[in-house]
Amino acid sequence: MPTEHGLISDLKFYTKKKRLKRYLKGEFRRFYRLKKQQLAFALEDYFLYKFDPFRVIAKRFEKSLPTINENYVKVGNYYLDSRILYKQSPIIYSLGVLTDISFDKAAISRFQTNVYLFDPAPIAAEYMSKQKDINLHFFPIGVWIKDSKMPFMYSKDRGRSPSMFIKHDGGIFEATCKSLKTIMSELGHNKIDILKMDIEGAALPLLEDLLEQEFSLPSQIVAEFENIRPNLEEFCDFYLRVTRLITRLNNLGYEVVNLPRDFSFYRSVELLFSKVD
Repeated sequence: MPTEHGLISDLKFYTKKKRLKRYLKGEFRRFYRLKKQQLAFALEDYFLYKFDPFRVIAKRFEKSLPTINENYVKVGNYYLDSRILYKQSPIIYSLGVLTDISFDKAAISRFQTNVYLFDPAPIAAEYMSKQKDINLHFFPIGVWIKDSKMPFMYSKDRGRSPSMFIKHDGGIFEATCKSLKTIMSELGHNKIDILKMDIEGAALPLLEDLLEQEFSLPSQIVAEFENIRPNLEEFCDFYLRVTRLITRLNNLGYEVVNLPRDFSFYRSVELLFSKVD
């Protein structure tokens, strides 16, 4: 059993759907023993479970992490650590574009620098072809752990990004993918200062792979970690992997915060890892 309500103290406990349901029912039935805040968590979890048990896990995971404070500043639709200062213009890689470059434009304005954007989706290439900002450098490729051609599934809904992992109903196209090491070599970069990733299920394996290499990690990493499995046991395993990733980055001196979002129905989480020297 979890040791504290509202925290992911033991994800393995939730790997069985019936076990999660029994636990939430038990919390709800003994509401009279709970403190006010705990009662609010119990009620929210109980009714949320009726519609989406996966969201209960994601929400509890979010509540187990620190949140932004006065040390963080909003940059477009994300946040960065304002304590990290760059003596030179930072090198910024933005993975995943589609039709939203609010972060990229805000980063250019804040740092007076260039932003390098990568997205294999045809709709992204079409959108970026209309942009006139000379500080935006777009490349119609995917970023992956190796250089290869990869299949991407796309949705009938043009507002959703294609993915190598998340199943969509629109069809499949093949796109060129390159590793960060290859891209950096081609662009003449020996480091990345800020790395933003919204790449539909690929951020977690990409970061796991980078930690196994001799790779100088950026001082700031913004990443969205999307659920790619519908099975509850695999979903919990996904968050266990994210937890292990956080621990490894903590051990390297990175702080992690959960980034706020306007919508609460997501099954994913957005995190900022920052290393303040």
